[in-house]
Amino acid sequence: MNPRLQWGASGLAFNCANAVLRVSDGTEEMLSLRDCLDYCDLTDDDVEVIAEHEHLPHAMAAHIVCGLVQTAAGVVVIDHLMNDMIERARSAGQFEKAEHVLHVYARFRATHPLAH
Repeated sequence: MNPRLQWGASGLAFNCANAVLRVSDGTEEMLSLRDCLDYCDLTDDDVEVIAEHEHLPHAMAAHIVCGLVQTAAGVVVIDHLMNDMIERARSAGQFEKAEHVLHVYARFRATHPLAH
């Protein structure tokens, strides 16, 4: 994770939707997509699964997923989408793909646990 994005760092505010880091002196710095994903603890694989499921370009899916992980309800949505991708792959006989998505899903669940 980029140290300038650590939550609670004095004088910083992060806005994933606009990819801007606002510093206490009022200046703003554009962030890369990688910065946004790192801040949200997401991988490119997480984004690719959602991009494929929703038929979206990677960059658009990344912004959507970054927004979704900000809430418990959003994490549930991602959870369902990943489960759906696993089931689709299995139903289509794409067992290697199902196994890959299952590993992506397991990592996602470890970093974004659902509230029970």
